[in-house]
Amino acid sequence: MPEVTDFQSNRPRFKDYPFFKNFRGWFLYGLIYVMQFIPTRLSWLLGTLLGNLAALLYRTNTIPVNLTLCFPQLSKLKRRQLRQQYFRHLGQSFLNLGLAWSGSARRIKRHVHINGAEHVNRALAQGKGVILLAPHVIGLELGFKRISLEWPSICMYRKPRCPLQHQLSRYFRTRHGGQCLERYQSLKPLVSMIKKGTLFYYLPDQDPDHPGKDYVFAPFFAHPAATFTALSRLARISNAVVVPLFTYQRPFGGGYDIRLMPPLDNFPSGDDLVDATAMNRAIEKGVSRMPDQYFWSYRRFKTQPDSAASPYLKPVDH
Repeated sequence: MPEVTDFQSNRPRFKDYPFFKNFRGWFLYGLIYVMQFIPTRLSWLLGTLLGNLAALLYRTNTIPVNLTLCFPQLSKLKRRQLRQQYFRHLGQSFLNLGLAWSGSARRIKRHVHINGAEHVNRALAQGKGVILLAPHVIGLELGFKRISLEWPSICMYRKPRCPLQHQLSRYFRTRHGGQCLERYQSLKPLVSMIKKGTLFYYLPDQDPDHPGKDYVFAPFFAHPAATFTALSRLARISNAVVVPLFTYQRPFGGGYDIRLMPPLDNFPSGDDLVDATAMNRAIEKGVSRMPDQYFWSYRRFKTQPDSAASPYLKPVDH
């Protein structure tokens, strides 16, 4: 049974993970450490070039399908331009992992700005828990690190197969005081922490990829998407409000903006479909502000109603 109280992690040691047996993990550690020293303006330029290269090499149809489903009103040319812009932001955010995971707290605060903190502070002052509805935008790692420097915070993650990479992912995310919970651990400690004022940084927009009763099909950009129902249940049992959060990348290496939105109204409502629809609508609103910064590489519509074929199985013009 995995431990459920070990929310933080120490720096990995060579004696625990021999170098030659864990070369990939130590290479990742070194790469992340070095990337923190890249100036933000230079990381913007290098990230743009890296993104352009990735756009040429990445030939699966996931992104074209997502953009076609979500933005049918755009021409093919506009969707191709959106795809190109997305890859540039993705390249820039990859290089910014050095700042997110190895940068000093002072530098993170200088480059990542919080807007709308009053929504969180008001809820906490009223004795409410706070769940941050933080969808998969490219700045999500910096978003969590900056939030955890402002309030006690916890995130959820999927455990990597490599033991060293697991240790590294936990260490990087908790080195400034944030905490993390492995996805399949018990939620009882999490509920207790939310009730005591710890913010839960929750990424809800994932395809379940398995049969079950823990999701419903709710519209996302007018297309049915398998949507988890856990958020409304968690908000109810933890007496928490749900505050949408989006971390946007500024142009030309100017840092990031975190936008905290007003809490969702009448949430939870007691109806799973109504709540899932409200959640997806809030995500749509945030994505529409910066559509080139949502994680379009993810197969959000893989699971379809009535066991219909995945739209990603069909050829799409890039």
